Amino acid sequence: MAEGPIRVAVAGCGIGAQHLAAYATLPEAFTVAALVDRDLDRAGPLAAQYGIPRVVPEVADLWAGDDPPVEALDICLPPMAHEPAIRAALGHGAHVLCEKPIVGSLPALDAVEDLAARSGRVVMPVFQYRYGSGLQALRNLMAEGLTGDPLLASVEIHWDRDDAYFALPWRRTREGSFGGILVIHTIHFLDMLLEVLGPMHRVSARIGSPAFGLEIEDTAVLWAETRGGALATLSSTLGAAGNVSRLRFCFERVTVESGSDAYAPAEGPWTFTARDPAGQAAIDQALAGLAEGAGAALAPGYAGLFRAFHAAIRGGGRPEIGFEDARRTLEVLAAAYASASAAGRPVDLPLARGQGAYTARPVAEATP
Repeated sequence: MAEGPIRVAVAGCGIGAQHLAAYATLPEAFTVAALVDRDLDRAGPLAAQYGIPRVVPEVADLWAGDDPPVEALDICLPPMAHEPAIRAALGHGAHVLCEKPIVGSLPALDAVEDLAARSGRVVMPVFQYRYGSGLQALRNLMAEGLTGDPLLASVEIHWDRDDAYFALPWRRTREGSFGGILVIHTIHFLDMLLEVLGPMHRVSARIGSPAFGLEIEDTAVLWAETRGGALATLSSTLGAAGNVSRLRFCFERVTVESGSDAYAPAEGPWTFTARDPAGQAAIDQALAGLAEGAGAALAPGYAGLFRAFHAAIRGGGRPEIGFEDARRTLEVLAAAYASASAAGRPVDLPLARGQGAYTARPVAEATP
């Protein structure tokens, strides 16, 4: 088994710039060997800043010439470019980390999962909010049995975008982004909801584009019922004044609320308030123990995700985040779009494989 830092290439220098900052904190685990970006004027300064020796315009160029091969490809390209890049990387024996949405449909995910299984390589979707300290604290309380069952959750993703944001053509169409705010902006929050509440049983949604009038939605409301009977609502818009993200979970024994940082909602400070004041001491003690023990060693955000990626590659085990996680979010999204196309009529999960909403390409084209 190989040892030492993993040679990784980062494709895309938009959100990829945040990935590079995280890799710089993990020199023992990763060496960024190359950048891929058609905008060489954007990639060049980043390469110089982080000491990256190679910049190429296309993913295919990574395996051309005599340069040492990369072991892993970190895909930070626009959504429509994800699947071709995944296929190229797996075809050259490289592991894959891919920004959201990993692909644009459930059938595409089936195909990529099959290819990954045959290649024997790790493919991880990017859900870095999993590694936020607030979410980790909640999961710890749940594991210790201090929360009771979930009853209700509400999520707000109220962000401010303008016409300049949509200047990039891929952000304006279903072909480029696979959908609007539900796919591009709320997918991390859906992942957190699923982590806390468990699988969804029924989904209803309404969507629209009142803020920008594009073919993709900029405003959405989603309602869901879990298999365990908990209820959840999610409201999102790109037409807010300012940028706020907030999660609130009501359990039998405790109510949990995140901060309002738009882009780091899973980080602290989260509040954990016991319904019975007598139970607050046990919750506070558990949280303090997490802060002083294993929780203190957790790397937040991208760094935590990258450590898990490294462990899956070097350890040869099952990745902490895998195809099943990508599948459950895409399935909820397909159900939401199908519901929205039917004026909010609820759609039951799981979707019938190969039928109806399951077959939508992209997921935003789902109908009942």
